[in-house]
Amino acid sequence: MSHRPKAEVTAAKGRLVFSPDWCRACRICEVACSIVKEGEASPALARINVEYDEFQPVSPISASLCFQCVAAECEASCPVEAISREGKAGALVIDEEKCTGCMQCQEACPWGVPKYHPGKGVAIKCDLCQDRAEGPACIAACPLAGKALKFEPEYYMG
Repeated sequence: MSHRPKAEVTAAKGRLVFSPDWCRACRICEVACSIVKEGEASPALARINVEYDEFQPVSPISASLCFQCVAAECEASCPVEAISREGKAGALVIDEEKCTGCMQCQEACPWGVPKYHPGKGVAIKCDLCQDRAEGPACIAACPLAGKALKFEPEYYMG
């Protein structure tokens, strides 16, 4: 469901890629993300979340992270136009000043990635650390960076 027409659809210059085969579920990526984005070590406030479920038939480890979709339903569904492409990475960014916390972005996302920030009353999601010269903090902190978690440039996801 789209609330506004899109004249031009652009792609992010990349996205995070998670490999459950390499991840050891240490969750250091979550801690690094929350420190950079919120100033505190709180995985609940991280823009990436690693889950471990020993009863999953394929892989017990999975991650919830933004795919930076080209035709992003989260962006199209936002009634206040709080989500847009910004920065050098061309990432989808949520403007916390505009966001009302309605969570229509989460409902529209095929993976339900945006999540509610209880302290701020807004939606949050990965923006590829577009304001950090060093790139995504989660990758920099990952002990298996390049294998468990990496940045894939010029990725296209419709």
